[in-house]
Amino acid sequence: MGLSSERVVVVGNGMAGLAALQEIVRKKRKGLDIVVFGDEPHPSYNRILLSEALSGKRGFAQLTLKPRKWYAENDIRLHTSSRVTEIDVKRCRVYTENGFSSSYDKLLLAIGSLPSVPPIRSTNKKGVFTYRTIDDVCGMIEMARYKKRAVVIGGGLLGLEAAKALKDDGMDVTVVHLLDRLMEQQLDYAAASLLKDRIERMGIRVLMECVTEEIIGNGHVTGVQFKDGETFNADLVLICTGIRPNVEVAKRAGLMVNRGIIVNDYLETSTPNIYAVGECIEHRGKTYGLFDPIIDQAKVVAESIAGNGEHTYEGSLVSAVLKVAGINLVSIGNFMGGEGCEEVTYIDPEVCLYKKAIIQNNRIVGAILRGDTSDYKRLFKLIREGIDISGNRRAILWEDDKSVETQNSMPPYPAEESTEDLISDVPLVPEEPSPHYMTDNNRQRAREIKWLAKMNTAKIKSEGLEVDFKRYRREGFSAIPPDDLYRLKTYGYCSQKQEGYFMRRIRIPGGEITAPQLEQIASLAEEYEGWVHITTRHNLEIHWTRIEDSERVDKALEEVGLTTRSTCGHTIRNITSCEQSGICKNEIIDVRPWVKIVHNYVIDNSHILNRRLPRRLNVYFAGCGGCCSYAQLNDIGFVAVRGKYKSAIIPGFELWVGGSLGAKPHLSYKMLDFLPPEQVLPAVQAVTEIYTRH
Repeated sequence: MGLSSERVVVVGNGMAGLAALQEIVRKKRKGLDIVVFGDEPHPSYNRILLSEALSGKRGFAQLTLKPRKWYAENDIRLHTSSRVTEIDVKRCRVYTENGFSSSYDKLLLAIGSLPSVPPIRSTNKKGVFTYRTIDDVCGMIEMARYKKRAVVIGGGLLGLEAAKALKDDGMDVTVVHLLDRLMEQQLDYAAASLLKDRIERMGIRVLMECVTEEIIGNGHVTGVQFKDGETFNADLVLICTGIRPNVEVAKRAGLMVNRGIIVNDYLETSTPNIYAVGECIEHRGKTYGLFDPIIDQAKVVAESIAGNGEHTYEGSLVSAVLKVAGINLVSIGNFMGGEGCEEVTYIDPEVCLYKKAIIQNNRIVGAILRGDTSDYKRLFKLIREGIDISGNRRAILWEDDKSVETQNSMPPYPAEESTEDLISDVPLVPEEPSPHYMTDNNRQRAREIKWLAKMNTAKIKSEGLEVDFKRYRREGFSAIPPDDLYRLKTYGYCSQKQEGYFMRRIRIPGGEITAPQLEQIASLAEEYEGWVHITTRHNLEIHWTRIEDSERVDKALEEVGLTTRSTCGHTIRNITSCEQSGICKNEIIDVRPWVKIVHNYVIDNSHILNRRLPRRLNVYFAGCGGCCSYAQLNDIGFVAVRGKYKSAIIPGFELWVGGSLGAKPHLSYKMLDFLPPEQVLPAVQAVTEIYTRH
């Protein structure tokens, strides 16, 4: 350190410490000598994504926020595996448990939080984990390979994410929660009830109002015992009952500590030149356990340490986002309300839709969104900026961003364009489009849609789905009777809004396509407007083709092994699978061969299946736990697992049946815990047969 240098020591290399470091680096202040001490052996990583690492969706390398190279490039000395155990405030020096020490001119404490473990007896047994570090996750992943029963103690944000991750790892998971509602820090009773139902439909048990008293087992956990004397078997117990600020080293140094390390608006502690940031602090009587406040704090503390100290921290509006697959849920601010507050609520239990806003003095102070979170940013902005929303209370739940932006850019005059007008003009439910004059082609499409809505598909199927292609190719669109428009859909022909034109939908099994196939499709697309549409089920669509050209299009597709058969109408649609089938490192089974087997069966038997199916049927293959939720949103879903079959542990599938991602989405139900791969096609045949009969 040069004579004119000022040394800044940062204790803690987690997300808060790194955020502050980045802001300090952005200041580009010369003469700063920065030293960082981190407890763990890794550079800073994203703790928010630990659940994705636990479920196998991400590797640990993908969690790294900044590599060691970044520290070196910014002249930052990083000491990993160096826990600071003592601060000498008189000598301005810190000491680590491995014998290293460093002086400082300014000290930043970003020491985070520790797991808050309730008074449960025997938590030191093997198989009992808390959930804060990569090492915790590594231990659970290893145990999940040969153990199957997991109990998660705590139904908060972190506990539910961990429970879903363990479920994705193939474990039988039970959540044990102390109180009468899940995520009580972020949800009210209604939202918590909807959440509980959703979690249980994922196959995770939820036990409410259960007090865990003891971890049982001889050396290794075998279960948990509740206060009422009942026991529950478990091979792995994960304790996720909250966090507490890490204050011990600050307390020993004589800093003022309450629940957290007390800081002022400059994020300076009770000792000059010592600052603190993140989950370890207490500011104006509040502690923060989520990431969003860290961003605000990092900017202020960087200004205090490396700037002019002009910025102050006024506190943060807290919002929680649940990242469990398939669940869209956020809460913001004061979502419980209280004296002087009004509530605006919309709920539709059938589709798990719940919206709630808390209003006080004509300003929104809190909100909960479940199911549809598209208004999150808008509501967050209204709450954070305290914007007056006088007017229609219901409309605030369905406003769009445009109105907010308009409101913020408008001058205070004229009066007739007030905030009240902007809010109250938005209907609770979107209205139907207003009538308009229709072209001849519009009328043709309207007549066709009206007919399709009234058609008797059962009668059409009973008469057969054969189509006189030779005649239609010769005589053109005008020769096609209405019933045959439906029959053509089963061959992958969907009539477009302009009379005489069809969209051709091409099956791409598992979303896997070869270079020659792509070239052939591109060549065809060049003849028809020059573009291709990709569907949600991995089909490709060529638009504006004519029935007269259909033979040439069919032959071009057949040359490269493609078909449009059974892509529309009441058919077994394109067989879909994990996007990374065959290359995912967490894959249990490469599902591509099984996708092809089912695909070939569907095409070879389409003349029989398409006549019998009462509606379309969707099939999905998940080769790893990361895609499990997609399989559960299909009529037939296969999820790769390892299971016992003929006295051996082999890779196979769970069989899920009855899911939907339509107008009323819902998860499927597990029909079989384990199915050997050779029984995949018989299972599809059996479920399809049951479906056609019932």
